[in-house]
Amino acid sequence: NLAKFGYVQDEVFISGKIAGGLPYTTRLLVRRPVDPKKFSGVVVAESIRSSGVRILWTEARYLMARGHAFVEIGSNLSVNTLVKPSNPTRYAGLNVPNPTPGKLVFGHVQDIAAQAGLLLKSNLPHGPFKDMPVRHLVLGGCSEQGMFVRLYMRDSHAKFRMPNGKSIYDGYFPACVADWPPILGHEDGTPLANFTQPAVEVPTIMLATSEPEGFPQDGRRYRRPDSDAPGDKFRLYEVAAMPHGLDFRAFAALFPKTLQCNGKAEQRSDFIGAYPANNALDKLIRWVTKGTPPPRGARLEVASASGPLVKDQFGNPKGGVRTTQLDVPVAAYHLCDTGKVSVINPVGIDFGAAYMVPFTPERLKALYPTPKAYVDKVGARLNQLVKQGWYLPEDAAEVRAAAVEFAKKL
Repeated sequence: NLAKFGYVQDEVFISGKIAGGLPYTTRLLVRRPVDPKKFSGVVVAESIRSSGVRILWTEARYLMARGHAFVEIGSNLSVNTLVKPSNPTRYAGLNVPNPTPGKLVFGHVQDIAAQAGLLLKSNLPHGPFKDMPVRHLVLGGCSEQGMFVRLYMRDSHAKFRMPNGKSIYDGYFPACVADWPPILGHEDGTPLANFTQPAVEVPTIMLATSEPEGFPQDGRRYRRPDSDAPGDKFRLYEVAAMPHGLDFRAFAALFPKTLQCNGKAEQRSDFIGAYPANNALDKLIRWVTKGTPPPRGARLEVASASGPLVKDQFGNPKGGVRTTQLDVPVAAYHLCDTGKVSVINPVGIDFGAAYMVPFTPERLKALYPTPKAYVDKVGARLNQLVKQGWYLPEDAAEVRAAAVEFAKKL
């Protein structure tokens, strides 16, 4: 309900030509504050997914609380296969051309994303934000769109520029992505090879969730050092035990409470990915708008470059970006180890199947003799993580309240 938050959605049709002179007409979905005075000047853009799902919009609670705008760019062939058929009359003129049939990665057309970004940044009198000057533009995405952001950075960041020579996008947020099985995407007709992200001069935070555990087969090529150099502003956040996705709390009721792992019913993970996702996006936007470098995150501990994650005494991952759910644990968090190697699961681990094994009452009693002991431990660790820059204040308040509620069960 956008109106409840003082937001409105506009639909904007744009036309142009991509490489080779192929014409296109597509749409932008613009979600922005109704009141221009409440607009932060920040736009977070995402290319429409091949399935039409807007995963980055699951960050809506964070975005709208701060007056940021969201734009879905129709730069995918799904405009033809999903959007156009949804209303043949309204969308009769839409067409996204395929410059290389059978060779596009996930069907995304980088030229259109670049031209749409240029339009948004140009602040034209009759543009999508005609009464609201866009000062900063971020290109983000999760999972498939996270890989698209990585590919855009590699292939189009230096190619497409503003008239003054500066970057069209002021920051990048490739999320829920690291290395992938080559079978998931093709490039120029061949399986998409994993690669190390080249340097760009604008801030970038790559947020890896379950992928480092699920896809280590190529030696985790996505890993590279963090940097604050003028031509290389980069952070990698590997969040320990975070399931694939961002803030899925609004959709929790749609997911079954259990999932099957090796024929056994397991309890679906209750890990709250919203908190590290909110924090990472907020840190990126502060880096973009204020020049504030974000904290550097520890890497997940691994047995070897292509080996499994190192686990602690409870079976939870060691290292990485930490949360209270891992540092004051009440459960062990896992991905389903199918034991079956395939093109989609190169080491036999289902990166999309995150489950948990709650601690027994006996273990909980040994760790937290009293309810107060548990609440105090959560509070103490949370204070450290907030001070280090790993939780937003409003999310930390939710964690404290949840700890009090959980303690009532002890």
